[in-house]
Amino acid sequence: MTKVAAMMPEQFWSLSPFEAGCIVSGGAFRDEREWERAAFVAACTMNASGNLKKPVTPAQLLGKLDRVVPKDPGAELEAMQQRAKKLAQKPQQEG
Repeated sequence: MTKVAAMMPEQFWSLSPFEAGCIVSGGAFRDEREWERAAFVAACTMNASGNLKKPVTPAQLLGKLDRVVPKDPGAELEAMQQRAKKLAQKPQQEG
């Protein structure tokens, strides 16, 4: 689905590296939206057909992971502090 930017060679060579990068990233963004739109239509069609036991999501069709639930930051901080204490005590025990 990648499309080449329609511009004359003079226009291309007059671009700064930042402008060329913006054109490339804009094309990648557009391609991603097209894939998401196609996956949405396919998921709606598949789910409406009634042939599936479980509904399909566009993310599953695209191979993306479902939304990950963030961990509790307090518990993560406490675990890091405990690991730091163990690491700080190791050299003292060996010496």
